[in-house]
Amino acid sequence: MRTVNLRSVVVANNSLSSDQRDELYKVWDIDPKPKELVSLEKFLNKCDVMAPHNPELITEIVDNCYFGFKIPRISKEMDCLWIGESTIVNVELKSDNVGVEAIGKQLRQNKYYLRSLKRKIISFTYESSTGSCYSLDDCEKLVGIPFKDIATALLDVHKDNLFEDEIESLFSPEQYLVSPFNSTAEFLDGKYFLNNQQQEIKNTILRFVADPSYGSFCALTGGPGTGKSLLLYDMAKTLMGSGKRVVIGHAGGLNNGHTLLNQQGWHIMATKYLWEIDANNHGVKMVDADVYMIDEAQRCFNLDTILNDVAKNGKKCILSFDAEQIMSNEELFRDNANKIMTVAGVNCCTLSSNIRTNEAAYGFVKALFDKRRQIGKGIDGHVEISYCQSYGEAISMLLVLQKKGYKIPKFTPKHHGGREDYESWFPLAEPSAHEVIGQEFDNVASIVSHKMYYDENGKLVSSGRYLYREDKMLYQILSRARNKIHLVIVNNPALLERCVKLINK
Repeated sequence: MRTVNLRSVVVANNSLSSDQRDELYKVWDIDPKPKELVSLEKFLNKCDVMAPHNPELITEIVDNCYFGFKIPRISKEMDCLWIGESTIVNVELKSDNVGVEAIGKQLRQNKYYLRSLKRKIISFTYESSTGSCYSLDDCEKLVGIPFKDIATALLDVHKDNLFEDEIESLFSPEQYLVSPFNSTAEFLDGKYFLNNQQQEIKNTILRFVADPSYGSFCALTGGPGTGKSLLLYDMAKTLMGSGKRVVIGHAGGLNNGHTLLNQQGWHIMATKYLWEIDANNHGVKMVDADVYMIDEAQRCFNLDTILNDVAKNGKKCILSFDAEQIMSNEELFRDNANKIMTVAGVNCCTLSSNIRTNEAAYGFVKALFDKRRQIGKGIDGHVEISYCQSYGEAISMLLVLQKKGYKIPKFTPKHHGGREDYESWFPLAEPSAHEVIGQEFDNVASIVSHKMYYDENGKLVSSGRYLYREDKMLYQILSRARNKIHLVIVNNPALLERCVKLINK
């Protein structure tokens, strides 16, 4: 998105046909709502009053505005932005009286997202229905202000060598993506925000928890990068803050983030420990809670028991899952996803917006695992390939990539009954595919072995017969990447050809 003159936006709306106006708005890469245009016109009229004999000045101070900018993947929108070398002016336009609490919350959120630009941030709200104007003081407290303060700030920022290029180049979405596991301190301090879809689903699920008539079960699903873990743990924090006793059952081993949360009074445990034990080491009853949350429920080996006990005790249970994120044939045969959808019924919420992983990198992963898929442009710089003839060469390459800051999760080793041959491919002290579930890393690398091939349906599978499926572990590993993927392909020309074709598209 590039800058636009706000007066031109209003003139186009008032003087052109709707088709002509919309085509011009496409050129400017803006898509304002009717109410926003009404508020914008009133805002410009107020500006005119400030300098009735100098229309050129007003035209100048409303120039070079980023109008309706959305941070990529975050879905955070800001109405008007002027970005100078040392100062940013943000003006939000309100057509209705939404209340000072909502206005203050929005301006503080905007400052949170703009802080990465390392400039002084001056934020305003103009409420066109009442003519009221607001800003944040030095303590981020909302205060009423005269309109001339906004006009003065706009005049000053236009003396600050305004940025006019593509604004997206200034924002890296990864810096806003707080994980309860990888950024536990920031999560506990509340230094994050949910996007619109996450907030809507949170409101829906909290209503489910509060209303006994909604039944016992609610499902939360979504693919990698949609923010399931953040939303689930944010809801747990909200419920605990309201006095609810929340127990989170994780279908797998706990990571360092889980441990840190437990040290802060959370109750997170592997699902096999959800039952209190008697003197004979037998489970006698579920650990007491008002709300149970089952994370990675598609992998839960004792899901039937959990569902039965929750229903029998009339408790609330939120089941978070992704049907694609399984690791073994045993998990596939359990068909937990179908069981969850059956008990949840209409209480099912789906996250569809990929906010955590780079869109190009994620599209590449989906196309790599399904030959029928294609990808668009924009992959350059987000996927890299190395090719090796032996695993010795591949290990050397992994060591080089590790020094470059790549996370290189290993295929999960067997705990009993001997070693899998792939265990020798990953000599690095890195977490396993199971241990990185729910986590994200900026850059991820992995081996693609000589055993990987496309079946008759175009799906990427492995000829290796392992306890844990190689294709599923590779998918789990690659889907952890926020920004960049590096594939180390070993003696597999067919897979190399597919990857090269996708990258050169």
